[in-house]
Amino acid sequence: MASTFDVAKYITERTGEVSAMKLQKLMCYAQAWNLVWEESPLLDDDFQAWANGGDQPRRHARVLLVPLMG
Repeated sequence: MASTFDVAKYITERTGEVSAMKLQKLMCYAQAWNLVWEESPLLDDDFQAWANGGDQPRRHARVLLVPLMG
C-alpha cells in the first residue's frame, strides 16, 4: 500500500502542476481502479464524501498548509 503523499507526488511528477481538485479526483480514480484490478486499496488513507467528490483529510490539510509553510 502506498502513502497518500507518494501517490500525489507521482501524479504531479507525471502530469505537471495540477489543481488541488484535479489531484483529489485523480487519486480517487486511482484508488477505485486499484480496488477493481487488485482487490486491495492503493492508498493508506480513506476517502471521505465531500461536496465536490471524494477527498482525504490528511492530504487536504497538507495542501492547505503548504502555502503557509513555503
